[in-house]
Order: sequence, then C-alpha cells, then structure tokens
Amino acid sequence: MSLGGGELGGGGEVGGDVEPAPVYSLSPRQTRLYRDLATIYKLNNGTGSAETYEQKYQHVPFLFAPTTNFDASQGGTQPNSVNLFTADMGHFHSSQEIEDKWVVYIEPGSAHSPGTWHKVLGASRTLPVLAESRQVFMGSILALKPTQILGIDDGITL
Repeated sequence: MSLGGGELGGGGEVGGDVEPAPVYSLSPRQTRLYRDLATIYKLNNGTGSAETYEQKYQHVPFLFAPTTNFDASQGGTQPNSVNLFTADMGHFHSSQEIEDKWVVYIEPGSAHSPGTWHKVLGASRTLPVLAESRQVFMGSILALKPTQILGIDDGITL
C-alpha cells in the first residue's frame, strides 16, 4: 500500500469480520509522517492473562513515536531497549477508532519497529483540529499467546 497521499484506508484484502481502516484523507503533514501501518485488535473479553482480542482493522496508517530513554551508565549514549516505565506514542487520524487496552501490531515494512506489539494505555486524546490526530500512549508487549487472538491465521507469528 502506498502512503503517497490522497485517500487511505483499506489497502488490501480483508477477510471475515475484519474491517479495513476507515477511508479518510490525510493532510499533507500526515502524508509525510505516517509511515507506519498497524493491525489493530480490540479487546474481546477477560482481564489480565485471560484477555482475548479479535482483529478489528488492518493496514491503518499512523505515526509510531517510540520513547527513547538513554542509559546514564553508558554516558547517556545507549538507548534502553526495554523500560517498563516508558510509554511510546501513536498518532492516528482523528477518525480512526482506537480504545484503551486494544492491541496494535506494527506491520512488516513500517518505518519504526516493524513486527512489534503494543497495548494502548488509557483513552485516546484528540489533538486540535489543525492536527486532525488522535494520540494514544502505547506500552510495548513482548507477544500475545496465540490463544489470546480469536480466529488467528496460522500464518501470523506471535
């Protein structure tokens, strides 16, 4: 799928009850910056390790902004790869549905952290009208158990 401007959303074959990303026009700024694609899984039910998810959208353009903390013991030059006390940020179009506790998988070919899983932490925040952006905090998760994804295709590696 090209992110070269114009209307985006959908962008491929979507099977079952999975919805393509809503069709919306990205602003010139978003067209330049939204170089990542996400598959979004909504919380189906359960709590803690019993949570289950089902795929809701795929090929959703967004900007993934990882938080980089630098290790002081390395003179502030080496980024920490895993820090439980940081949250990355995701910027989606303001029309994109995304909720607390949903899971975002950054698709292969994305500019930032392809193949990684992140859980939305808290409610999204819509930025001013000029930005046309919905901002969410996301915490990195190592992987989901295959049993946590309902109707998962065997071709997906968790």
